Amino acid sequence: MSPLLLEKVGYVGQLNVYEKSCEVLDFLIGYKTSAVQVNKVVNYYGSVCSKDNHLLKPVIKNITKDEKVYLMIDGSMVFTKEEGWKEVKVARIFKETDCKNIEGKPNYIKHSQYLGLLTDSNIFTQQLDVLIENYKLKEEQLIIVRDGAPWIKNYAEDAYGKATSVLDYYHAVEYLHHFKDEAFDDKETGKKWVEKQNELLLDGEVRMVIKNISKIAEENNCNKAAASIINYYTSNINRMDYKTYKTIGAGIIGSGAIESAHRTLIQCRCKQSGQVWSMDGIQNMLNLRTVYQNKDLTKIRSISIKQAA
Repeated sequence: MSPLLLEKVGYVGQLNVYEKSCEVLDFLIGYKTSAVQVNKVVNYYGSVCSKDNHLLKPVIKNITKDEKVYLMIDGSMVFTKEEGWKEVKVARIFKETDCKNIEGKPNYIKHSQYLGLLTDSNIFTQQLDVLIENYKLKEEQLIIVRDGAPWIKNYAEDAYGKATSVLDYYHAVEYLHHFKDEAFDDKETGKKWVEKQNELLLDGEVRMVIKNISKIAEENNCNKAAASIINYYTSNINRMDYKTYKTIGAGIIGSGAIESAHRTLIQCRCKQSGQVWSMDGIQNMLNLRTVYQNKDLTKIRSISIKQAA
């Protein structure tokens, strides 16, 4: 294959299942190939992309020394032949000036750097530390938006204690809805109560919300349900000053960007009906998709030329 053809086969192969990739290549450029061949190209690209720590090299340009940079971390499950369901750890990094808000249209992020690894949290965080170090960012520049997963919480606190750490607002609100279902028999009353607590959270009144939960728990005899949310809010209270966070950087208080990363990086390609991956196969696919999502096409083209030669 020529370098250009290799690049096209790799690109189409990371977008769709291999059988469908063959149809697309035949229809668009008249190139007939097999699913096995597409698989080989994708796995070759994916394995080479991870060499020389290429995935840990910065791709976001022109970050100023005072600019806020968002770091979001989460996990998504994929099914493997060897070990059943396994968690892919995912990180997404982007700067505040790449967050675009156009009136009348959904917000979007112009450019991000992704990292997706099928590994344990220790190895993942070590690799993520290297990527962040390569950016030469100050801790104070970072805004870490996360859910309540203990390994992410511990990592953020231990590694980046001077960063702004934000508990995903929508994750916090989800706890309110679970409590409401236990505390209120009348759905409309419960709905209005949650709406009021949401307003208080956005105004930075977390302690008031905790008091209100305790009050409702006493009135409706649901102290057990209240204990869970009160403990959760109390342990995360230093990460729930949403009124202040709305004024920092791009004002992001939710983890929508990392949820979107799950869809674009993993789910739309790696979690289709009936898919089962080998451990090496899924990581190679993630590597290749990461390079494309990072818009790092220089790496792909250099691999194509080397392989064709």
